[in-house]
Amino acid sequence: MICKLKNPLLWAPESPELYSVKISVLQQPRGVLIDEIEELFGVRTVHLSAEQGFLLNGKSVKLRGGCVHHDNGPLGSVAITRAEIRRVEILKANGYNAVRTSHNPVSAEFLQACDRIGMLVMDEAFDCWEGARPTLRL
Repeated sequence: MICKLKNPLLWAPESPELYSVKISVLQQPRGVLIDEIEELFGVRTVHLSAEQGFLLNGKSVKLRGGCVHHDNGPLGSVAITRAEIRRVEILKANGYNAVRTSHNPVSAEFLQACDRIGMLVMDEAFDCWEGARPTLRL
């Protein structure tokens, strides 16, 4: 399957343009629906340059942000859609354009909020890049 977008609007933190795709799996010969999913996505280019740094859609972007954990404080680790949206809205209102997820995977709701509101994400699954964490000696 090949899908083409003619002249798509590019996703960026200041203009988080999103598109929707619906994919259906049909069983032949009658075309009985087996499965279906709808996903949002943004179109963008990313390039790292020693001279210009991080380029998004061909423009140099300074990443302004911090680390966020997977939980919502006293609400716990459950993914409450409005809480995830509110967290991203607060970060955006305070000048963030990027977040790094810390230590544990964040919810799909958090990532969707970032897509919709215009937040770049470094989605980190674990807090070690190479090998195991060194043992603390007290």
